[in-house]
Amino acid sequence: MVLTFKTVCDKRNKKIKVKPRINMPTEAKLNNEIDKDLQSVLKPLNLIQGLFIMAKYKISDNRIQKDTLLYNLLSIICLIIYRLVNFYKITISSLNRDWEGTRFFIYMSNINDTIFYTFGFVLNNCINIFYSDSNILLVLKLQQVHRILKINSKHLNDLISFYWRFIISFFISHLLFEMYFIFQFPVYTMYGVLLSFAILTTDINIIYAYFLMKLLNKTLRVWIEEIQKLRNFVTFSINDSYWIEMFNAFEYILKVYNFIRKVFKLMVSYCFIIIMTETFIIIVLYSFFTFTIVEIMSFPCHF
Repeated sequence: MVLTFKTVCDKRNKKIKVKPRINMPTEAKLNNEIDKDLQSVLKPLNLIQGLFIMAKYKISDNRIQKDTLLYNLLSIICLIIYRLVNFYKITISSLNRDWEGTRFFIYMSNINDTIFYTFGFVLNNCINIFYSDSNILLVLKLQQVHRILKINSKHLNDLISFYWRFIISFFISHLLFEMYFIFQFPVYTMYGVLLSFAILTTDINIIYAYFLMKLLNKTLRVWIEEIQKLRNFVTFSINDSYWIEMFNAFEYILKVYNFIRKVFKLMVSYCFIIIMTETFIIIVLYSFFTFTIVEIMSFPCHF
């Protein structure tokens, strides 16, 4: 807040009055600046989303902003192209006339996967677009807590290191898995690789939520440590402003948790349904059908 003074001349009383004038900063200037320490934590979280054109926001020049309209359109176009290719593969595989039990069940399970994953991709895009304000407010509220508690890189270095190690390990393990399939099964083509990586977008949302919860847990631990310091008798002599700040910090922590629940509850429910469905399909395949992995990999819908 900037305080300036405006000089007003009262001609009738021939007096000069000085009136204070308050220049309030715009909301953007107040709210969307992100500290360097918090940016370091958010970078790996936002990177894994950005690799699949699914970033929930962008940070540039130390400011957090919504994704542009062009970025959202690009994400939707990529989704449509990928789904059209997938539907084409399903249609081609339906022309197969050898409908013995195992192959027919695999075909039906592929249709089931296509429907479920299409819904998941659309849901992911809708959450990024319609919950864009919530995604940004989540970060800004978290930053307010960090500023109150004076959380800096000293508190966050171990968390940042864990994030990077987790992400690198996750992608390397998946890449090794894909390389194994490529060399082991010659019919496994580039489409299968792209399909596998595209499906990761749903998993990445859960990873993103998990990372946020770890960050919030770390923040809450720092808040508890600050409260525990009040056991010292001398600390009770501080003024009320300290208690107000600590109460505000806890209130912001609860708001961040509510934002996380609001943004990710649909994706968590979706992933739970997917896991249960895939588990059921695997149980049925192993219980009632006889097949080899080569049969499944050679089925047209899988490459």
